Amino acid sequence: MEDITKRITEIISKRKLSNGAFADKIGIKRPIISHILSGRNKPSLHVVLQILDAFPEIDPSWLLLGKSQKVENPPIPQEPLEKTGAPELPFTETKSEEISEKDDSLPSTLLLIEGNEFRIIKKSN
Repeated sequence: MEDITKRITEIISKRKLSNGAFADKIGIKRPIISHILSGRNKPSLHVVLQILDAFPEIDPSWLLLGKSQKVENPPIPQEPLEKTGAPELPFTETKSEEISEKDDSLPSTLLLIEGNEFRIIKKSN
């Protein structure tokens, strides 16, 4: 079983949810969770984002990498990656004002991965 699958199983167990109730809570179809937990499929970016949206207390670094990032003070918003290079914190979520609403060629959510660090950028509406 993949490590991320084990962490998803842990989330379900600690919250005392059935697999179906978990799927309902994160807003995906029940067979998707069944396929992930059985090892048939790996969780997509969409599933990971749905989990993080439904359970904001879950550390994204822990869910994706198995590493918990203990931050005593809230993170300071960072400049876009293109201007500053690699982010100082392992995870930042940014609503980018540089992405135009008219630019339909970009997905609504981007996941930038550099080594063991990542950022989620959501298109502004």
